[in-house]
Amino acid sequence: MTDSKTLSKFSLRHSSFDKSLDISDNTFNCIPDLTNTKLTNQVSLDRMEISDNYPPKGDFDKSDGERLCRLKELAEANKSYQQALDLHVIEMQANRERLPSEFYKKLDYAFYKIASYGQSITLPLKYLGYLTLLFTYIYASMSIVQHTPGHWFDWIDRFFIGLLYSLSQVFPFVSAGRNSAADSLN
Repeated sequence: MTDSKTLSKFSLRHSSFDKSLDISDNTFNCIPDLTNTKLTNQVSLDRMEISDNYPPKGDFDKSDGERLCRLKELAEANKSYQQALDLHVIEMQANRERLPSEFYKKLDYAFYKIASYGQSITLPLKYLGYLTLLFTYIYASMSIVQHTPGHWFDWIDRFFIGLLYSLSQVFPFVSAGRNSAADSLN
């Protein structure tokens, strides 16, 4: 297939293939429709991609979720798990439009931004580190307001006590933070 970037719609719905189907090495500006197809031999989806600027205005079609589910199923059958995960992310974005309320849409969008639908482990750890430092600052500030430190090294001590307490809230096995926070307030 040549010049697949100019296609606005590509449908093989209700088709039957007695030989193999090869749509690899193509980038589509639409989601290929392979739903309800009968495939007797292997389907090659290697290096098949959906363009980054799809959908053009950010609005997915109602049937995009079904099409992506079929493509994901074919990628899993080909044991192309990374491609199946990528298609799953796009499927989740397409299905976001059908969520019942605005709250669920925003929650789903937050899950996408924070963890890329579970594909990233570094993003959630980075946000966890930021939250830990934020609460370290809050706990240290609360301690400083209640008991004004006399020397500059007391400020550093309060910061580390706040960090230890914040870490004890994030990781329950750090029990020393609870004791140090109670001691700093006394």
